[in-house]
Amino acid sequence: LGPVARLIRSLAWVAAGLVVLMTAASAAIVIMTARAALGTHYATIEMLHLIGATDRQITRLFQRRIAIDTAYGIALGSAVAAQPARRQDIDFVFLAATPAQARQIKPALAFQYAGDLPVYATSHLFTGSNDPARDRELSGIRFCETPWLLGSDGEGLRSQVVGQWPAAAGSLGRLYAMGADAYRLAPRLSQLQMAPGVRVEGLSGSLALAPGQRISRSLPWAEYRDGRLQRLEPSRQ
Repeated sequence: LGPVARLIRSLAWVAAGLVVLMTAASAAIVIMTARAALGTHYATIEMLHLIGATDRQITRLFQRRIAIDTAYGIALGSAVAAQPARRQDIDFVFLAATPAQARQIKPALAFQYAGDLPVYATSHLFTGSNDPARDRELSGIRFCETPWLLGSDGEGLRSQVVGQWPAAAGSLGRLYAMGADAYRLAPRLSQLQMAPGVRVEGLSGSLALAPGQRISRSLPWAEYRDGRLQRLEPSRQ
C-alpha cells in the first residue's frame, strides 16, 4: 500500500499545483484585461471622473466585472465569458447634456450593455454646426430642434439673414427664427382667432393660437445617423 499512498499524495500535490496555477492565470487575465479596458474606454472613464468616481473605484469596477465574466467562463468549462445583460425595467434614456458630455455618455451606455435603449435629448445637444467625425458618437440620439437650424430656408429668408449675420447659423439662430416668426405672425393673429385649429409652419416651429391668447409651438424631431444630423419625417417621429 506504500506505493499507492505515495501516488495519491503526488496526485494531490499535482492537483493543488494546478489549482494555484489556474488561480494565478485567472488573476493575470483579469489584471491584463482590466488594463486593456481602461485604455480602450478612455472616454467612459473621463465621464465617470466627471460624476465623482476616483481612479481606484473605476479600476475596481472594471476588475470586478472582468472577474465575474472569467468566473462564469471557468464555471461553465468554457473559454467564452458570460455576457451580462442590462436591467429590463428601463424604456429609454433622457439626456440633458452638451455635445461634449453626450459624446462620452453615449459610448458609456453601450459599454454598460444599454446601447439598444432609445436616447432622447434636449436641443442643447446641437450647436448649429455638424462635425460628422466627432458626432459619430452621438448616432442614434433624437431631439427636437427648430426648422431654422435643421435647414428650412423660409423662402430664402434664412440665407439672407445668415449672409448678413453669420452668427445666425449657430445656436443664436433660434432667436432669429423667433423674431422672423413674430413678424410674420402679427398680421395673422385675427385669422388665427377665428380658426383656432389652424397652424402656421414657421422657422421656429409649427405655431398655433392656444387658449389665453398664447402661441403654442411644436418642434420637429431630428436624429444623428453616422455622425450626421437628419430631420425625421412626421410619420417617423
